[in-house]
Amino acid sequence: MKTPSRAAFNIAIATAVIGAIVLIGTTSIKEGNVTNSSFTRSRLLSSTSLTVKGNNGSPKTVFPLGKCQGDCDSDSECATGLVCFQRSGTEAVPGCSAASKYSGLDFCVDPNSSSSSSSSGNGGTSTGGGTTNSGSAIVITGDNKSPLSAFPLGKCQGDCDSDSDCQPGLVCYQRLNTESVPGCSGASKYSGKDFCIDPSGTTSSNTTTSGTGGTSSGNLPTVSMKGENGSPGSAFPLGQCQGDCDSNSDCEKGLFCYQRSAGESVPGCLGGAMDNTDTDYCIDPYELQSIPPQNSDNRGHSGSVFALKIYWQPGYKWQGETFERKWCMRCNNDNPSCSAGNRIYITNCDIDTLTTEWIFNYVSGDVFQVKVSTSNNCLTVPDDDKEPIIVDTCDSSNDHQLFRAQNGQAAWGSHFELNPVWASDGCVGDTHHPKYGETVYVWKCETSRKWTTNAWNFY
Repeated sequence: MKTPSRAAFNIAIATAVIGAIVLIGTTSIKEGNVTNSSFTRSRLLSSTSLTVKGNNGSPKTVFPLGKCQGDCDSDSECATGLVCFQRSGTEAVPGCSAASKYSGLDFCVDPNSSSSSSSSGNGGTSTGGGTTNSGSAIVITGDNKSPLSAFPLGKCQGDCDSDSDCQPGLVCYQRLNTESVPGCSGASKYSGKDFCIDPSGTTSSNTTTSGTGGTSSGNLPTVSMKGENGSPGSAFPLGQCQGDCDSNSDCEKGLFCYQRSAGESVPGCLGGAMDNTDTDYCIDPYELQSIPPQNSDNRGHSGSVFALKIYWQPGYKWQGETFERKWCMRCNNDNPSCSAGNRIYITNCDIDTLTTEWIFNYVSGDVFQVKVSTSNNCLTVPDDDKEPIIVDTCDSSNDHQLFRAQNGQAAWGSHFELNPVWASDGCVGDTHHPKYGETVYVWKCETSRKWTTNAWNFY
């Protein structure tokens, strides 16, 4: 038998080693080990051509997705360092090509993509941090200042909480639901998310900025009387700064009936101070935030009937403000008694005449129901706790209607956390920066305390 040469032997060893390396790299990819394999991470971050690898987390072997891969539903489905760029049509995808082939599909992108790698020409790194989106497609690149590399945010980027989250010259455009965002496209896909915009690039009459809630005086509409008591029918529902309204249902969707006294100015409108009638006008609810807060502690109320207000104390900074705007619970219904199934949202306690009033109906010991004072409807946490709190017909045997007051006293002059009996670590509350129209949920108390929106007081 012929003995192999040393050269042949060395070639065989080298081939085996290379095979082992390839096998290790392949195994790492199949296992989706993106955090421990620089080889895999390099693969996931290098591609620029859009490809659809999976959907709804299936097949598991392709998740987390790499750069320019889809279809993603959230950032958690993307490799570390990437975010899920969500779209409503064929918008360009930052840093990727061939976007027009995949209408409505969402792809993982690098939030720090430069303009040179973007097929749409969007991107470009800002000297102040974050990225610049010179185009019009909306994108979520961060939230709560995380990741830090994404802030300050560029044009049409979110989620912002105040102007300080945006690059110089931009403002944070705050929204209730799926309102359009001036100068940007794709807003309908991001309900309640807030985006940085260029205030000089829009003539919208309701452009607001966090911290002021006001509208540029150069674009304010003037109050006008269009009808009364629903007549003429052609005038209803009323538009912004139009009157006379009696309830929110008299106004176009998204507007609020601002009830006033003669000669009182109208938020977001011109001419109110010169109107010596008691006509009430429809306004953009965000304009309520431009009204200085009142100094009253309890609206003159006492006893067993009260509004429930998010507790505030000096040092809290909601929407970048150092003073309190009083936010109370209210049903999304023009009937103060509420109706079963109504969601609960927050409103301005001092201005909204339909702020809901409650009583605590004690069931056993320190356990109580939160009951609407004028009807047999109680606060109810839905079976799916990812859904907002509603009111439903009171039923003391329904543990989703039972609460305790913890870390404080349920009494005038005190504050407390509203804790569902069935969720010991849950607190009823709003998000980290309260604003008009946001719905109320059960959050983990630890999170609510960090946001300083964990406690309530009688009002």
